Amino acid sequence: MESIGEKLRSRRQEEGYSLDQVCRDTNIAKSYLEALEQEDFSAFPGEPYLIGFLRNYSDYLGLDVNEMISLYKNFKIQEQPVPMDELLVKRGPSPVLLILIGLTVLAAVGAGFLFFPRLNKPVSSSAGEAAAQEQVREVPASADESLFLFTDEIVEQRFETGTRIEIPDLGPEYSISLLEAGDQVSLSLAGEETSLNLGEERRLDLNGDGRDDLNLLVRDIDSAAGTTVLRLDKAVTGPEQPAVITEDIPVGTTQLASREVPPQVLYRAPSPEVITLTASFRGNCLFRYEYDGEPRQERFFQRDEVLRLNFSNSLKIWASNGGAVQGRIKGEEVSFGRSGQVTARLLKWRITDGEYELVLYPLY
Repeated sequence: MESIGEKLRSRRQEEGYSLDQVCRDTNIAKSYLEALEQEDFSAFPGEPYLIGFLRNYSDYLGLDVNEMISLYKNFKIQEQPVPMDELLVKRGPSPVLLILIGLTVLAAVGAGFLFFPRLNKPVSSSAGEAAAQEQVREVPASADESLFLFTDEIVEQRFETGTRIEIPDLGPEYSISLLEAGDQVSLSLAGEETSLNLGEERRLDLNGDGRDDLNLLVRDIDSAAGTTVLRLDKAVTGPEQPAVITEDIPVGTTQLASREVPPQVLYRAPSPEVITLTASFRGNCLFRYEYDGEPRQERFFQRDEVLRLNFSNSLKIWASNGGAVQGRIKGEEVSFGRSGQVTARLLKWRITDGEYELVLYPLY
């Protein structure tokens, strides 16, 4: 019976595909493709990523995905040795030994009461009261349990209805109060009531001086519990406005019609501006990104984690699970692919008839 690696390699050679071509068509790194064919499963950061890559590679080659995953699971079972302690008969302690130990303990306790009678006297009332006071002493509660002082640069946490968020730099009159958590979040912003939807982001000028004081994002709403998760960020200023971008960036081609994705215009503006991408992760995902000439970065993200990226020219991203990433730009959702699909995308400005467009391109 063929092994996993033999099945993948022989089918790829039958189809006449090179590893470089498969890498381009599936967006799976060549090193991971080689690891699958060589059955070097230690090369993967975790089993969920291994199974995801095996699923995508098998589907690309037209193999039975369920059969390939079953082969891998059987391989793992055969690799795991049976623990020796499960093969040995466990014997409990001898009953005679237990009786001897019990008699020894009783004799020691009796000797203690006989030769050290002071240990049997009650503790004086003053000492007892002091000990009791020590046990029940607690830190006094805050006078205002619903007050939250926002002193850090960034905070993300769950707030209850009735909580008042105060920024010491601005003063108590410029605070944020959580009024209600239902289908929307109702807030009082420096005395002015407003409502925000789930995932909505807004820059706030609380003291009316013409400068944004903080950025507020609604991450989650629990209407049953009357709570909401808010992200507050004082770093609201971005880099300077970019220069005009006119050059084209090659995005490549694919031989699979099912993978073809047309470019999508996300936003139009009279001139290029700094863009913020908010990526919310709904599952485990290996995520790689590169923007504005900065060094490429890579990280493993888990469910409920959030990444915010500011870019002025272009942003390239690669995701091991496109469906696990929910993007948002200017309040609009951005899709990066289907669940389990390895995807690569490019966000960049282009000029069309004198108007600037932010376009989402597929990368092959």
